[in-house]
Amino acid sequence: FQRTLDSGLFRSQLTSTGSILREAWGDDAEWAVALVMRSKDEIRTALTGTATLLIVNAPGECVIGGRKDDVRAVVGRLGGAAIFLDDVPFVHLPAIAPVQEEYRALHLLPTTPPSGVRFYSAAWARSYEVTTENCAASIVANAMRGFDFTALIEQAYADGVRVFVEPGPQGSCTRMIGRI
Repeated sequence: FQRTLDSGLFRSQLTSTGSILREAWGDDAEWAVALVMRSKDEIRTALTGTATLLIVNAPGECVIGGRKDDVRAVVGRLGGAAIFLDDVPFVHLPAIAPVQEEYRALHLLPTTPPSGVRFYSAAWARSYEVTTENCAASIVANAMRGFDFTALIEQAYADGVRVFVEPGPQGSCTRMIGRI
């Protein structure tokens, strides 16, 4: 966590007004992220400009991001219902390619997976062998392309997983898994 705090990635480069955003879309670009209660297919047909489908949370619940005007245009095409999220880093899209290696280096950490536990990558929507390199690669893929949480949970279920444990606060993944 301290490495993340010390890194310029989340203090100046990948912030909502950061250098990577400005390099990708110009100095006047405003990054916006919104939770939209529509299917991924509906959203894909409504995308315009820089607006991108970042995350599929659950059926009928997705996160989009892009220039503020483009995100608002997509929300308008979909009927105007969205929750705009503040202070979300500029990630889950290919525009972060200039810092891809720095992002990877930040996530190269020693790993010692416990035996008998299967680990899944949200970016790859499948299980994978936990190694230092694989973990960093999964995190970078997530940052470069976003992820489909629905596909991940469906794959885990198809693999026989029946118990999901959420260690984080507020139960947001538990809520999404219930919907999936």
